Amino acid sequence: MCPWIFPIQKEEMTERLRTINYDVVCGHFEMMGVVFQGNTMSRKGIDTDVFSHIPHVFSGHFHKKSEYYVGSPYAMTWADYDDPKRIIIYDTDTDETEDIYLADDTYKKLIYPDDKDFANLGSVEGKILRIIVKSKDNPAEFDDWIGVLECHEPQEIDIKEEHLYLDVLSDDDLDDDTDTLGVLLSSIDDIAELKDSDKIVIKEIMKQLYDKAGEK
Repeated sequence: MCPWIFPIQKEEMTERLRTINYDVVCGHFEMMGVVFQGNTMSRKGIDTDVFSHIPHVFSGHFHKKSEYYVGSPYAMTWADYDDPKRIIIYDTDTDETEDIYLADDTYKKLIYPDDKDFANLGSVEGKILRIIVKSKDNPAEFDDWIGVLECHEPQEIDIKEEHLYLDVLSDDDLDDDTDTLGVLLSSIDDIAELKDSDKIVIKEIMKQLYDKAGEK
């Protein structure tokens, strides 16, 4: 079992991981070259080749499942939208693993006006909704529809007025589900001039500001 590795420990821990002789290693690793959200690849961390001699590596940290990452068992941000979620059972007797995939539709996208028929909408209670507005010929009708939608008690509604930006944005821009907080925190890690202790303090402040902004 290996906890989070701070930059000052990286060289020492990398050498230890290269030479350990264990069948199973669990940890909270940040690995370089791993796709961790959408098509974004991590630019720092430990090289994955240090784990090549270890039969089973189970790591936390990144939400997206991959060769070494278990992935989060449920969606935590829009960056996890439509990403299969699982838990892994490791049998210590047979040395076999089993993936158990979990249904999770907490984050749900609706297209307006395509999905405005409530008869086909399904349950939205407790869901975090993103409304992609393709067109809005009748603003009053749209407002009424949102009002009815709110009566179904979703946890949150985020409206993207796609039709306002069709001339200036690409489809990728309009459907960008990048985890904003994750990007902010990652950028703090990239500042070499900061001490690790300062990074921790700044990250905590950033999280608090981000949470407060989300309450507005």
